[in-house]
Amino acid sequence: MAKGWIELYDAVRWKTELSGKLRELAMCQVAAINGAQYEWAAHAPIALKEGATQAQLDALPDWSVQCGLFDAAETAALALCDAMTRQVHVPEDIFVQVKAALPPRQVVELVVTIAGYNCVSRVLEALEINGADPLS
Repeated sequence: MAKGWIELYDAVRWKTELSGKLRELAMCQVAAINGAQYEWAAHAPIALKEGATQAQLDALPDWSVQCGLFDAAETAALALCDAMTRQVHVPEDIFVQVKAALPPRQVVELVVTIAGYNCVSRVLEALEINGADPLS
């Protein structure tokens, strides 16, 4: 199971055409929604290195009311992330927005990234993994 997990998330993180910034913003938003502190702590610094700003990270919980912080692709990705994480079924208007902002391959990659990191946060939270745990 661990080998498959590593292969899947290596592909999600390193073998997509999504920008690193968009990928990490989506991962951080999943962490914010799910209250997954370990996931947030792991990905917020990477998001900053990939070009996200601290203001963007700070705004994530209420990103939709923060005017001007996110471009069209980021706005569409965050709306998709919210829909997939909070209600599973994505409203058509959000999916239209995503398809207008990203090429088809990146749409699939974004959906898999969001779904995958929902899995990550749920596993981390269920097992109460917090980052201070010993590696045994």
